[in-house]
Amino acid sequence: MQLMIIYIVQVLLAVSSSVVTAYLNCGKGAESNCCDKHESCSYWAGIKECKKNPKWMLSNCQLACRACKTDSVPSRPSTQTSLCGVGDKSSCCDKHKSCAHWAANNECKKNPKWMLANCQRSCEVCKTDSVATKAPTQTSLCGTGDKSGCCDKVEHCALWARNNQCKSNPNYMLRNCQLSCNACSTDSIATKPSRTLESCSDNGMTREQRQKFLDMHNNYRSMVAKGQAKDAYGGNAPRAARMKKMVYDCDIEESAMRHAKRCYFAHSPAHERENLGENLYYTSELRVDKIQAAEQSIKAWFDELAQYGVGQENVLTEQLWNRPRTQIGHYTQMVWQDTYKLGCYVEWCSSMTYVVCQYGPKGNWLGDLIYEKGNSCTTDADCKCGNCKCSKEEALCIVQ
Repeated sequence: MQLMIIYIVQVLLAVSSSVVTAYLNCGKGAESNCCDKHESCSYWAGIKECKKNPKWMLSNCQLACRACKTDSVPSRPSTQTSLCGVGDKSSCCDKHKSCAHWAANNECKKNPKWMLANCQRSCEVCKTDSVATKAPTQTSLCGTGDKSGCCDKVEHCALWARNNQCKSNPNYMLRNCQLSCNACSTDSIATKPSRTLESCSDNGMTREQRQKFLDMHNNYRSMVAKGQAKDAYGGNAPRAARMKKMVYDCDIEESAMRHAKRCYFAHSPAHERENLGENLYYTSELRVDKIQAAEQSIKAWFDELAQYGVGQENVLTEQLWNRPRTQIGHYTQMVWQDTYKLGCYVEWCSSMTYVVCQYGPKGNWLGDLIYEKGNSCTTDADCKCGNCKCSKEEALCIVQ
């Protein structure tokens, strides 16, 4: 029997500097604040991506591109120093003595999440009625009436929204500050792709193969939603309250195909798949039947739950993400609640059979719930999505 070597990897690239990334490689000494946010930065720098794609590379691969100044990136202070205003601004404070310096170097715009929370005085973002005292919870600030399911996840959302962060930093804000950004209109949460499974081009994938990828993803999502998926930490993964049923997206498949045809086993650059997550799989067995390749790859990704576990908190923590040799990110991307579009491609390379699946909108945001826990939907209203229908049999919300 031919020896088969299987490698699987998955990573999510955070495009915005304000979102914590899963991978971080920093320099030493004077360059300790100069970091690469993706494991392939050195490779991309070596093929001159720093010049070809400077906007993305200089933001995410500063160390590899040698683009840092030692005093340009603020780090979290080891101790807090309170520097507050006077009079009606006595509650408007900086928590670090270097805030004014960083603000002068435009860090309030470059790094708003950290700066607006810790350097309010220097960033001039305080109003006497805007300093929140309530501790943040997962969904602590929600709307009323038909917006009862529209929430902010962070106490500073209203402040950031007033300072135009919904437009300046949409990747973070539209996920975590939906209420303040007025981003919960029922007709904008989930829409079907313009080209679905029936209209994909003849590019080496058949309708049967695409259907296999889609059905397996949805079967596993349904299993999780019903509370039937075994977790290595004990018991089953918690039930999902509003898990969306995935739809196949031909445009996403085209993106996955472009990367698969390179036959290079590493994640595609983030700028080539904006707001798309990605799972990769390969086997050294050549020309594996594409239906079989779909079955092998998806099972391997989902089996991470039973092999390594997530736990009942169901939050993708940095500790969970960075566990050595116990990766979980393929599973979490597969069942990420807000991800509902899928496109996959199988390429027969000269040295391997290569599977690439991409997901939209991307998941795997550190610190976020993988999916909202609770009893699965029984009515359309339970989905809290104006254009969704509840499938009680599948325990999934179907995008119309």
